[in-house]
Amino acid sequence: MPSQKDRISLLLSAVQVEQLEAPLSVSLDRIAAMFLPERGTLEARKAIIIFLLDYATETPNNLSYIKDLAQNLKLSAAVTPALDFASRFLDETIGRKISIADIDDPPVLVLTLLQACYMANRVIEEIDDKIESFIGIPLTPNNLMYANIIVHEVIGDRFANRLDQNLKELVKPSTITKILIEANLSNTEIERSRSAGESLAKIKVTCYAQAHGLTIL
Repeated sequence: MPSQKDRISLLLSAVQVEQLEAPLSVSLDRIAAMFLPERGTLEARKAIIIFLLDYATETPNNLSYIKDLAQNLKLSAAVTPALDFASRFLDETIGRKISIADIDDPPVLVLTLLQACYMANRVIEEIDDKIESFIGIPLTPNNLMYANIIVHEVIGDRFANRLDQNLKELVKPSTITKILIEANLSNTEIERSRSAGESLAKIKVTCYAQAHGLTIL
C-alpha cells in the first residue's frame, strides 16, 4: 500500500499554482502582508502556495520523525496516542473525505488536505511546546508555530479553532510530565542543548516557515 506521503504527492501532482491564486487570494494576501511584505502580490502568492503544497506533502514525514525520535528517547508513551490519532485523521481524509469531485476541484482538494495536515502539525507543535515548557527544550528541531499560523489563516478560524480545541484532550501536560520524569533524561545534556539552541534530537531548532522563505521581521 502506498505511504501517506506518496498518496498526498499523487493527489497534489496535478495541482498548479495558478489554479489556487484566485480562490485563495484573500488569505494569501493577508499572509503576504505578514511574511512577505517586500514582494509583489503575484510573486508572494506563488511563494505561499508552494509552501502550502510542501507543508501538506511533508506532514507524514513530520509525523514519522517525531514518532521515531520519541521511541529512541523512551518518550513514546507520552506522544504516541496523539500522533496515532493525527495519522488516522490524515488517513481518513486521504481515503474517505476526499472525493472524485474534490480531485476535480484543486482549491477544495488542497483545503481538505491542509485541514488534516494542520491537525497533525498542531499535534507536533503542542507536544514540543509542552515538553519545552517542562525541561526548557522541545522534542523536535522543527519549530512549526509560524507554519501553522499560516495554514490556520488559509483553512479559516472556524475549522482551525475546532481542531485546536481537540488538542487539549490529545496532548495532556500531566502525561508528558510523568513520562519525562520516568525517562531520566540527563540534566547536563538538556542544559547543553538549551544553551546551543538545540532540541532533544540534539539538532539546532529552526523555523519551518523561515526555511521556506516566510519570515516575520
